[in-house]
Amino acid sequence: MKLKLIILVFLSAFLSPSCEEFSLETDNYIYDQPFPAEVELELPSAISSDEFLKSLKVLSGRGIHNYLRNFVYIGDEISGIINSTYQRIIAIDVEGISEYSYTGLDGNTKHVSVKESVNLDNMHWDYYMEIYDDTFSNLALQVLWNENTPEQIIILKPNSLNHYRMEDHPDAMVVFEYLSEVSASPYESSVYIGMSGLTISEQNPYAPDNIKLFFGVNNQIIDFIGSSNNPNVTLYDTSVKGKNWSFRGKADLAKNLAVTELALTRTELKNTENMMVDFALKKVILQELRNEYNYDGFSDEEILAEKDIDILAIESPSYFNSEGFYTSGKDVPAEYIHLRDFNNLIPFIPFELKDYEVAFISFVE
Repeated sequence: MKLKLIILVFLSAFLSPSCEEFSLETDNYIYDQPFPAEVELELPSAISSDEFLKSLKVLSGRGIHNYLRNFVYIGDEISGIINSTYQRIIAIDVEGISEYSYTGLDGNTKHVSVKESVNLDNMHWDYYMEIYDDTFSNLALQVLWNENTPEQIIILKPNSLNHYRMEDHPDAMVVFEYLSEVSASPYESSVYIGMSGLTISEQNPYAPDNIKLFFGVNNQIIDFIGSSNNPNVTLYDTSVKGKNWSFRGKADLAKNLAVTELALTRTELKNTENMMVDFALKKVILQELRNEYNYDGFSDEEILAEKDIDILAIESPSYFNSEGFYTSGKDVPAEYIHLRDFNNLIPFIPFELKDYEVAFISFVE
């Protein structure tokens, strides 16, 4: 199945369960009405899973890595909402009409309007489309796109696009930016996804409220960066509440391999310099254990054994194959060497993600 970059609101995923292909639809007209092209991103199953990790305290075996693999399944839900919306509109004969209405999948009336030639942040866009939900009296979707390139900016309020599907997250907002060619330099294409206002429920208290993801594609190699703000997460030192889960890595589509680094930082951290080392998973866990318990004279290995923590689960970097997590540590398996250079991958700043807010664009006429 194809991973269409649309995002699930409680961080259940992020990569599709099979290795997909990068595909761009070139026919972006419905009848004689301009329409944004469908954008799809190919991501390897090496870092994909829909097994939802409910607590960051699951540190034995491979459990800790499921949280990262969950991130990639995220694209599927939002993508499903956007594409089902597109399909709903395409089914309507709107030849020559720039404003019209349709009934959404949630039964609500949606008003669509299309404008030509708009400018945003010194960038020209051929078309701008918005969808307004009549029942909620608010915007549901904004799309900016160009006629001859697949580049798009999409901002959506999932609950207003499909209330039945997203009613658990009434305040969630999503932005999706796809760039190609020169605009995506140094990549052939890139995708940025941001989410804010996700609901944290009693049933899922460790879930994030805000998320950022980035993918940069060159040939068969994908660079990726991700971060989530988890305000209720604690590890062993219960006086420290709130964690930012960050990762960066590279994936090889053809070989279905990936290498990642994981970090667990304070949500107030304002500088990412050396962050992936200073806040590496193993280092943070050991520091909290030493702060919380009397482990004077104990080696790292003895502490981890005492707490029944699998050292392979928290070493860095982590290596993934078609089955998911494979191994970890400084000894790089030969087949992964070409994926080990992360120097150009700058993590998102945790403090900025803590207060991150996606908002609809306000145009000044």
